[in-house]
Amino acid sequence: MIMYKKISIFIIIVLLLLVYCVVKGSGIKYFPVPTNYTYCLPSLSCNKDIQYNKKRLYKQGAACGLGKLSSSLCDKVKKEIIEWKDTAHKSMYGDINNYDNKRFDIFMPLKGATLELVKQLLITWKEKGISLYNPNASIIEVSALITYPGAIGQKIHVDTSDKIRHKDVLSFGIFLHDVDKNLAPLAVRLDNNWIPWWYSITGKKGNVYGWSAVVEHGGGANHTRDTRYVFYITILYPPLKKVDVGGYSLLPIYNNGIRVKDIV
Repeated sequence: MIMYKKISIFIIIVLLLLVYCVVKGSGIKYFPVPTNYTYCLPSLSCNKDIQYNKKRLYKQGAACGLGKLSSSLCDKVKKEIIEWKDTAHKSMYGDINNYDNKRFDIFMPLKGATLELVKQLLITWKEKGISLYNPNASIIEVSALITYPGAIGQKIHVDTSDKIRHKDVLSFGIFLHDVDKNLAPLAVRLDNNWIPWWYSITGKKGNVYGWSAVVEHGGGANHTRDTRYVFYITILYPPLKKVDVGGYSLLPIYNNGIRVKDIV
């Protein structure tokens, strides 16, 4: 009986310490959020068939292997992001659960190498007959995610609480350099899995991956000394005409979106 009480007291003390650490943000920050431990998660596998990967995106809410863009173009876009962040007004930054001021979402102007990157992605889908290209769809977000060394994992979230399908609103990220499990990869919980599980989305420079607005996800912690740069767009597909994502990551000059057919 005495031993039982001692064990109970010990468990209570440990739980109180855990709560204290979480509140103070020390030790095990936001434990046990999967985004803080992406290096422990399996990497999401990529099939060589882009059509297969698209179907997986539609069914499970996330997929990689959705395209490949040139290394030189990625370098140019990364340079544009670095130059833009030095001049962009604070109103051009999005709110992405930036607890420690080491993770930023910066709205990008669609011009120069950035515009060319989007064009090449859309052309790839169009030429391959991939339904990810839809001339009547609208690009509602054009932005870059910057994650500095030491950044903690982002809070797990969905981008909208609207009752929509995975295929209705999709975001597409392009790695501007190689990203492994330690360099702030996206953590995602695939939908429609027999056993729900979390994965890290890693890849090489130029690789394209996607996630839906209603799949659980979050940016991973950065356990390296490097800054991670990812460019992304979000596309709203017909027949859907609007979605509540708490404000688009889009410069005001583009109003409520850019029609895909106006680009390609």
